[in-house]
Amino acid sequence: MDLGPLPRIITVILCVIGVGMCFWVGRVNFRKVDPDRKIHVGIATLSSMAFFKLLAFASLFAVPAGAMVFANYQTFEGVHAVESCERCHVMRPMATDMRDPESTTLAARHFRNGWIPKDQCYQCHSDYGLAGDIAAKMEGYRHLARYTTSTYE
Repeated sequence: MDLGPLPRIITVILCVIGVGMCFWVGRVNFRKVDPDRKIHVGIATLSSMAFFKLLAFASLFAVPAGAMVFANYQTFEGVHAVESCERCHVMRPMATDMRDPESTTLAARHFRNGWIPKDQCYQCHSDYGLAGDIAAKMEGYRHLARYTTSTYE
């Protein structure tokens, strides 16, 4: 099931909400907060100090955890597409060759004949099962780290 850009949008929204909540809680002068004041949140009634403690917890832990869940979805599902491999300029010639109708390389023949219907790079460069998925992604991260730090050989 492809959700398209939805996980990215939700991740950005959660990040903005988390940062906004952190700034808001950070600007509260807790010495001036009336501890006897009650705040109604839905069906719950909280003291003002309990409300701000829950708000601080949500802004520092709960909202970032939610953002990480959606970011990890993109990390695990978004890397299957050929376009994710093609974003790295080191891999761009291979992806271009794969799409070239005149090329005789193995990847081009598979792509041209439709022998691998989708996720062509990932299907050939990963092994079977969950262990194969994880190994392929770890190898991709290793390539990314070496490329980013200019230690790629």
